[in-house]
Amino acid sequence: MPVIRVAIAGLGAIGRVLARKLADGIPGLVLAGAAARDTAKAQTWLHAERIACPLVEPEAFPTLADLAIECAPASVLERICRPMLEAGKQVMVLS
Repeated sequence: MPVIRVAIAGLGAIGRVLARKLADGIPGLVLAGAAARDTAKAQTWLHAERIACPLVEPEAFPTLADLAIECAPASVLERICRPMLEAGKQVMVLS
């Protein structure tokens, strides 16, 4: 079974639930990275939750992931979607 590498854009209420579920294990999916507006706050949360996940800028998602899931403000939608789509990758928009 192929594994889909997932990047999460935004670690607010929805992104955190998603990150937790992926870190706990969903067959066929793996948490490959995340982006957050406040990286220090996000890193503190990831550490407290014992989730190993690199924090990167959304423009780096194509190098890490096959699918980006957007859980961020609409104002950053293009920064998340454009690099992934131009790289032939997939995006799921939740906002």
